[in-house]
Amino acid sequence: TFPYSTCKPWYYLDKDTTAKRLSEIEDEKQLIHQFVKYPEKSLTYNDGGLHSDSSLNLADMEQLDLSVVKSVEDTTYELIDTVAKLKICVDELRYGHGHNDTNPHTTKLSEISFDMEMYNQGTAVRTCLIQLTSNTMQKDYIIDPLAAGVWDAISAHLGPLFSDPSILKIGHGIGGMDCSSLHRDFGILVVNAFDTCEASSLLRQSKGGMNLAALCKHYGLQTWERYCDLKDRFQTTNWCKRPLSREALEYGRYDVRYLITLRRLLMRDLIKMDMINSVPNGFDNVSCYDASSNYDSTSMSESTGEQLVSSSSHWSSISESSIANSGHPAEKSDIKMSVEAIISASDLPSFEKFMKAVSISQKRCLKLWAGKEEGESESILRNPSFISMIKQSANKENQRGTYNWTEKNTMLYTELADWRTTVAERESVDVNDVCSLDLLCWVSYKLPQHRSELRRFEYILPALLEDKGLPYFDEMKKIISSMDMARASTHTVFYSLRKKVKEDVDTIFGRRERKMFIATSVLCIVALILMKRKQ
Repeated sequence: TFPYSTCKPWYYLDKDTTAKRLSEIEDEKQLIHQFVKYPEKSLTYNDGGLHSDSSLNLADMEQLDLSVVKSVEDTTYELIDTVAKLKICVDELRYGHGHNDTNPHTTKLSEISFDMEMYNQGTAVRTCLIQLTSNTMQKDYIIDPLAAGVWDAISAHLGPLFSDPSILKIGHGIGGMDCSSLHRDFGILVVNAFDTCEASSLLRQSKGGMNLAALCKHYGLQTWERYCDLKDRFQTTNWCKRPLSREALEYGRYDVRYLITLRRLLMRDLIKMDMINSVPNGFDNVSCYDASSNYDSTSMSESTGEQLVSSSSHWSSISESSIANSGHPAEKSDIKMSVEAIISASDLPSFEKFMKAVSISQKRCLKLWAGKEEGESESILRNPSFISMIKQSANKENQRGTYNWTEKNTMLYTELADWRTTVAERESVDVNDVCSLDLLCWVSYKLPQHRSELRRFEYILPALLEDKGLPYFDEMKKIISSMDMARASTHTVFYSLRKKVKEDVDTIFGRRERKMFIATSVLCIVALILMKRKQ
């Protein structure tokens, strides 16, 4: 299980540190909001991700695919399991391998690709692994937050990298759990990001993006089958287990190794899509799509069957004036003037699809943890399970009065929710690490007296309730007993199924009898009327 006692969320630091960080977080949120509303502002920090020469040459990128990227098997990696290694890791990411502290610091870092693996049992989600690679290093880093001392050091050492707007953070599906987990566990916000999943969604022209393995296959990853195999085996594994196997680490590295190049490929194709759409408007010397390609112009996503705009299509520049001067239509279609399409950083805001991908990516950075006490009392009564139970009880009472949720159940539910908050403060953990509100709602209705009964709702119990050496399950039972409900309600709640089935059968049988009686009466009346007419 997850080591809650040693890996506590950042907001349990001393009050001064927490208050200072909260103020910094608000400033970072404001910057992210600016990037969402005006995505072109995010490009001013890093030349739109072009960096090296502040321009993108589409002609040079025509044959670019993931086959040219150094593979996972051929790339070195390091497992970061001490604070000393973490400091060296950050230094190497910033300045490149072999940086000497005696030399002046010349920042070279401009892009970081990142991914995270989680402990996700029940409602408790916690960070178990952070994978990183950058444009400065031909090396992957796997940070183990569960190693001694590393969890508490992550905020101080990795936080500045993620909050620096001049460093572009590249991830896949960062709005899922990545951004919220960094915020909840370490108080880290991702400022200035690019989400390859969102970009692929725009290229597919659909709501959902491609999964990373399918996207890598589309862009020419030769070892995609190996990646898919690892994904099937480790995507839902328990990442709390130590030591981590070599193959588990390999899977983690696949999730970040190709993201930096994927971003450039997606960026290229989003720009192409805008240029294709602009051709019918008529421009002189505009780069346009060449359908006569030795690659297919579309590719099917293996997982969804939807189409993705090709990354391997040839481009050429066609001069409308040259076509106009040509004598024959056939000759017009064959005229191709090889002109390089060079996109500068200042031109990027004019490409709608690319800017939309940037804006949506920045918006995903705001998928943050809701907060320790933000609306806690209100959220208890807004819980979907609680509301559903109230509605079902009202509906059932109107029919047969067999549902037993009463005001006492509501009182017990709120009492257990208060107890959950107290336990979380005592253990310095999040309330969801104690148990979910859904579980408390079920407990308030079923009134379990043993762990085996509790497993009817949630087979894998939260660690604090599972551990027999801790008093929390007994405390829960005591609260149930104090409400004077358990003895009176246990028989009704746990063993009313047979009675309920009997009531249903009796009801159905009564309905059938009434229907048969009505049908027979109608037939008799019709028969009498017919007999009278004949007479």
